[in-house]
Amino acid sequence: MADKKTDVVVEQSLKNELYVGPLPHPDILKGFKEIDADFPNRILSMTEKYAAADVYEQQKRARRNFIVPILGQIFTFLLGISGMAGGVLLALKGMEAGAVTAIVAGFSPILIQAIKSLKK
Repeated sequence: MADKKTDVVVEQSLKNELYVGPLPHPDILKGFKEIDADFPNRILSMTEKYAAADVYEQQKRARRNFIVPILGQIFTFLLGISGMAGGVLLALKGMEAGAVTAIVAGFSPILIQAIKSLKK
């Protein structure tokens, strides 16, 4: 009797599924529906609320990023003008040292803001 060699081929496959999103995978939603028929609707409603809150926060952040620099520039301008006005008033009263100090102090916020703007 002759020895017969037989080759055995083993085939193996692996399936990997990745689902990314605000909602669970549809199969998981079906499982929730088996527990309670209202679960998928509640999950969808919750997801919509979170999405709306996220959009609101992004809009609020965008407004804040627009308004804060403008307010900073206005405040800097007002500090500069008040320092110069105070310097003029002190000079009119004969307090030259105080006048120079007030004018220099009035210009410093403007210079600081200008230097910060150049660094960006």
